[in-house]
Amino acid sequence: MIHGQGRRSASIAAAVLALALASIGATSGGATSLSAVGLAQLGLERWSTDQGLAGAWVRDLARTDDGFLWVATSRGLSRLDGARFVNFTTGETPDLPANSVQALAASPGARLWVGFEFGGVRRYEGGAFRTDPRLAALPDRPVRALVEASDGTLWVGTDSGLWKMTATDLEPVAPPEVRQEV
Repeated sequence: MIHGQGRRSASIAAAVLALALASIGATSGGATSLSAVGLAQLGLERWSTDQGLAGAWVRDLARTDDGFLWVATSRGLSRLDGARFVNFTTGETPDLPANSVQALAASPGARLWVGFEFGGVRRYEGGAFRTDPRLAALPDRPVRALVEASDGTLWVGTDSGLWKMTATDLEPVAPPEVRQEV
């Protein structure tokens, strides 16, 4: 075993379990206590590439309004419908700039924002990946975090700073001298 691999696997399992438990609580009106739900009730112990996950290195998780669990991995994006994974990679999905997915953000209406390790953001909506022209101004740097605020503003954290995408444009949040130091 590679040093630290057991801890990383345990962290991934804990994150998936927490998301699954939160989903159960959300669909039952929040009445389910975390202590009342166990792994056996979820019908799983862990997910890996053996069960169809695109890659073993999980970087982010998101749950969209349509109930899908999305998993960002170093080898592609996986979508779990509760029973099986559907994987999105550059081999099957030419609209993706790379396989290495770094960040996810779920939006109302079952939309998903996807950020890539080597730069770029795509939106998954209506069964297709799309490029938002407002994001063309993003530097070609790793996207580390994505968050959509309740007003629809998309916050994009990159290696070159924080960016804010509104309904009309994209702008850097940090002053230029701070962004250059990052």
